[in-house]
Amino acid sequence: MSVDVRAMSLIEHLEGQIQVLVLAAHDMQEVIAACDALDREEEPGPLSDALATAIAVCYARPFSARNTVGPPLGKQWTPASGTPEREIHDWLLHERKKRYAHTDMEAGRLVLHAGDLESGFDGLVEVKAPFPRERLVQIRERAHYLHERLMAKAFVV
Repeated sequence: MSVDVRAMSLIEHLEGQIQVLVLAAHDMQEVIAACDALDREEEPGPLSDALATAIAVCYARPFSARNTVGPPLGKQWTPASGTPEREIHDWLLHERKKRYAHTDMEAGRLVLHAGDLESGFDGLVEVKAPFPRERLVQIRERAHYLHERLMAKAFVV
């Protein structure tokens, strides 16, 4: 029995599409979980910073051209311009690129000397702008919406 090369190629293509969609949906689940955990964190600190990083990185990952599993999510997954959904989408991608994925001058991180004049130099501390928690509801809603749509599309492909 011979296998049609075109049929196998089509099957492999569809399997790749499904994998991209399901992995993106799982990324959105991680965004939701990180939002929930950050919402419970009362004090700023390393855990809050790690959760904020996870939110931005997990959200942006499926839209990144550096995916090796398959192509990034296409334009049909990007909200329409001028909508609140597009604003949060663009903000998350920007934050991931400028604040969370790299250490550069635009990341909003500073290192300052700790101590006082009497005791002298005590050490160094990092100072950074806190994650805007008022965005958590909108981020969670966007991630939930994408998760549902991505999983539904994975079963239709």
